[in-house]
Amino acid sequence: MILKIYDAVLHKTEDNKKFRIKLFVIYSILIYVLLLGAVYAGTHKLYYGTGNEKRKLIYVFMELFLMHIMFDIKKLYAYAFRFRYIVGLAILLFLSFNKFHGDSMSIYDSYIEAGQGTVFNQPLLGKERYIRTDEWVISSPSRISSSFGETPYGKYNDVLRGGHTVNGPTGIRVGFTTLGKNFLEYGFGLFGPEIGFSFLWFGQIIMTFLMTLELCYIIGRKNKLIAVLGAFLVTFSSFYLWWGFPMMLWPMEGALCWFYYFINTQSRKNRCIFAALFAIFFATFVNILYPAWQIPFGYVALCLAIWMIIDNFENIKKLKLVDYVIFVSGLCLSVVMILGYLMENVDYISGISNTVYPGLRLEKG
Repeated sequence: MILKIYDAVLHKTEDNKKFRIKLFVIYSILIYVLLLGAVYAGTHKLYYGTGNEKRKLIYVFMELFLMHIMFDIKKLYAYAFRFRYIVGLAILLFLSFNKFHGDSMSIYDSYIEAGQGTVFNQPLLGKERYIRTDEWVISSPSRISSSFGETPYGKYNDVLRGGHTVNGPTGIRVGFTTLGKNFLEYGFGLFGPEIGFSFLWFGQIIMTFLMTLELCYIIGRKNKLIAVLGAFLVTFSSFYLWWGFPMMLWPMEGALCWFYYFINTQSRKNRCIFAALFAIFFATFVNILYPAWQIPFGYVALCLAIWMIIDNFENIKKLKLVDYVIFVSGLCLSVVMILGYLMENVDYISGISNTVYPGLRLEKG
């Protein structure tokens, strides 16, 4: 049996594929039981509190390591790339339902009743980032407080400042306009504040990775290595991780990708799907309402869109009248979402436009 296992791991063929799958399942169960048993029989440090969460992460990493041993690595990553959106969703759901996030909100334990919190006040991995104040000082309290009060996830937040604070721009507003602002915020309405917070936090990172990968895949002429490398370089760059996640990145990339696939697909059904996705991502990009970054991003997007049109002009000439109707319908849907969001938050927009910063900020060159 030992020789058979050794041969199956060393020579990964179609003949021993079923045997390797059985081995993987058996070893997975064995690893989980041993990890659980060893921890419970030991100091209990990895069984209770944050240790229990660390045990889950250790198990996942061990499973990934086991997969690299049991299966052909090239085929493994080929499947992962092919089903990248399913893999991304699975990772997001795992992180969300375990209530993991990377926010630095545990810093509050140093300021408010220091040391009086539970063991969950300490990070599982890494450390708090005091520089990310836009996140743990502004965004996180606004989002979490939106879940409470007289009208949770309504137009106004009456908890954050003890008055009527508009939820749309900084908090969580669950409604039609959320589709054109950030559809990941629907996680709060579906799963509640704890899971919803994790869903939004990791959702933005995963969406950025997937959309960057997709755009690099298009620009790199279907080169998978370039696509993956580009996704890692952008998503884990200091620009993306330093101050707060630039919200305009993945909507811009997504709008470009769905525009490209709309042009190149031969299926009318797929064109309807891509037009709807383009509408959502384009509206999300516009509704960020941060011109200082939107304008440079917009110029880059415009250049890439022009390149896509020129490079795929032969396919554009093949489009029928009904295809143009589909695309224009998508644009109309996008306009509806943009106008709906702007009208709902007109008081906020008017108020912030009359401030010294950023309302009266002026650059003369």
